[in-house]
Amino acid sequence: MSMIIGTISPQLAVLSGDQRAVDHNGIIYSENFHKIFKVNSNTLIGFTGDSTPATYLKGHGYLSQPDKIDAKEFSNYLFGQIGGGGLNANTNILIIGKTKNNNGWVTVFNSKDANPSLQREFITDAMVVPFPPSGSSKSADDLAQEYNPRVGQIFSSVNSIEEGISKISEFQIARIKEFALSFNNVNQIVETYSIKF
Repeated sequence: MSMIIGTISPQLAVLSGDQRAVDHNGIIYSENFHKIFKVNSNTLIGFTGDSTPATYLKGHGYLSQPDKIDAKEFSNYLFGQIGGGGLNANTNILIIGKTKNNNGWVTVFNSKDANPSLQREFITDAMVVPFPPSGSSKSADDLAQEYNPRVGQIFSSVNSIEEGISKISEFQIARIKEFALSFNNVNQIVETYSIKF
């Protein structure tokens, strides 16, 4: 699995991901593999790396939750289910959405991690969380440093949350399609989900 980008702020969450899936030898086995999901009206989740957790969680109903569960609760629940190597997979997981008090929330972890690498609530600022494809010379931190100012410009130039969601979606889709030109494990078929708080 290849590339996802999420943006989280106190007003919105936007998650985009391509749909190509490759095996451990780099052989394409699907052009329509879903890597991102809208869990409920509060939570979005995306996966890169080994597809086992995405397939398992979707197949067992974990990726469809009632709206009473917020992004923070879902993050804690899901990490308890698959964190620490429970599925014997190497998968990066990004969860973004809103908390019960309508603030933004992000959790980042690898399925082998003993603890999430990032858990944060957003009350005043925004953050872009990119997961670049394997083989990229740019790390997630490099891309975040590049993308965060650009998303900040989008926020300062829009007149509504809906316009912000639209512009951020366009930005994220364009970045993924740029990577698709250079990386076999990323394709031009990009899906996006969003939540307005």
